[in-house]
Amino acid sequence: MIEGNTKNTLPKNPKLEKQMKIKRAFLISLSALLLPAAAMAQLEPSDGTAVFIVQKQFNDRNDETAVTVHMDCTSGNPTEQQLTVNTDGGGQNSQFEVAFVLDNIPDTDDVNCEIYEDTVGGYTAEYRCDPNRSDADVDDVCRDRPDNQNPLATSCMFYDIQPGQINYCKIWNNPNTAEISITKEWIVEGAGGNVLDFEARIFVESTAYFDNASGCKGNKFCRYVTFDKGPASETKTLTVYPTFEGATIYVDEDIYDSTFDSDNDCGGSMSVMPTGYEGASGKDSCTFTNTAYFEGIPTLNQYGMAIMVLLMLGVGFIGFRRFV
Repeated sequence: MIEGNTKNTLPKNPKLEKQMKIKRAFLISLSALLLPAAAMAQLEPSDGTAVFIVQKQFNDRNDETAVTVHMDCTSGNPTEQQLTVNTDGGGQNSQFEVAFVLDNIPDTDDVNCEIYEDTVGGYTAEYRCDPNRSDADVDDVCRDRPDNQNPLATSCMFYDIQPGQINYCKIWNNPNTAEISITKEWIVEGAGGNVLDFEARIFVESTAYFDNASGCKGNKFCRYVTFDKGPASETKTLTVYPTFEGATIYVDEDIYDSTFDSDNDCGGSMSVMPTGYEGASGKDSCTFTNTAYFEGIPTLNQYGMAIMVLLMLGVGFIGFRRFV
């Protein structure tokens, strides 16, 4: 995947090399306190080698999915070109590490290495080269977290690899979003539909956050979705942010006119996974149908009744004046 060095090489600086050795000694000492012995052995470069620490994190507490990480270099000999990051049930925001070692590094300034992972279904990968701890020069794209000015890096790129270096690549996996669609349909059997109140709202309660929801009971997220375009059919689509465990969405209708019978085709609940996770579509839907049945003469709503009362009073008043 490497296409060569895309930046200007830097002249060797004895002062900079001394600072690098001091930083490396500090990191090794710190790691001795934080990492087990096996990881410690990987962290310290031997003569003629450079070490690349890859820190992998799922942002949805995924402790089940193993991921393969690769390293390609323009020169030198990686002791491993791919490693599997095995999860271990570490729970929320668990971080897992593997280490690559580059051996037989030539005495040049144009050795570059790229680290990337296999695509993980249902997730979008985010890379950061951690310039504050890495000894090598890093690609500007993966120097900072992505935002409106910085694009999303597709790998960790390191330039001018030298023996004795320690470099860090962080990979975050953010679960893809999902969608639910709620449709409202109105059916009126017989005459009388002109007096009905075609308005309703659906109470939506989800185990994962969704558009404009607020926290509610039991660590869930809730809000009402209003439908007021009746008697025409109307559909509202909501974006849901599920984890690898999926999300369950409960829906219940609150209608304003008791003349209607309410029914739905989803049993009052929907479920979604992150789009692409284990082949999931990331979509589900539910249709609410409100039906009113009329037999005989149509009736009036409250406004019609008020007008009728006023008319009757007017007729009565005129009759009273005429015969008195």
